[in-house]
Amino acid sequence: MRHKGYFLLILLLIGVATSCWAANSAIQFNAAPANEYIMMGTNQFNPLFGGATGLSFEGWIKPSSFAGVGSRNIIFNAGLSGSTVALFVCLRDNGLLQVGGRSGVADAVFQNVISPAAVGPLNSWVHVAGVLNFAAGQKSVKAYVNDQLVQQAVPPAINFANNAYVTNPAPPVGTNDTIGGNPAVGTFDAFLGQVEEFKVWTYARTQAQIQADMYKDLSLPQANLAAYWKFDTGAGLTAFDSSTHG
Repeated sequence: MRHKGYFLLILLLIGVATSCWAANSAIQFNAAPANEYIMMGTNQFNPLFGGATGLSFEGWIKPSSFAGVGSRNIIFNAGLSGSTVALFVCLRDNGLLQVGGRSGVADAVFQNVISPAAVGPLNSWVHVAGVLNFAAGQKSVKAYVNDQLVQQAVPPAINFANNAYVTNPAPPVGTNDTIGGNPAVGTFDAFLGQVEEFKVWTYARTQAQIQADMYKDLSLPQANLAAYWKFDTGAGLTAFDSSTHG
């Protein structure tokens, strides 16, 4: 009985620690008419991704509303050229996680996967991750929820044209890199709720790496870290990138 009591206490402490970490600080996106989002600029990531053998996104979200069927809640959107995207993560169709992107402009088709089930109940913190792998013999798209693989696609279902990311030589004006929505889209595709601790990498992260880092702040600098938003300022209109890219 004593061992059982200790075990229950450990579980309770883990739960409290996880809850406190996720709720420590966050960005809140509100509904229309505010249509709040973070603008990162135009084609900021296209040159950063050049030569990458893969792309990875990790972050905590606490959605307060899910988009209906055929709509989506944008979490992260890094543009490639025109209306095409290099790395895209969103919730769609009542909370399903969608992850996708391209290895360059030669990928005419958006390579992506959609989870079979919603990420979880509304107003609860959940960790989501998406991984694109461009390396020969390893090409894949994977979606993770709370460090568990929930969906993946490999050839022939996906067909990345390149073995490493090829930048668009002349990115057109107006290709937005955004968090939480996209003002260039008529329906805006807003994410409603809170977001926290976003990381973008220029290689395909493994499940073990995702598990190892999901509950902690990164020690900096980190190799192949393209962007890192802690969302810990608590006030103001700027979300600071803690990676060396600023």
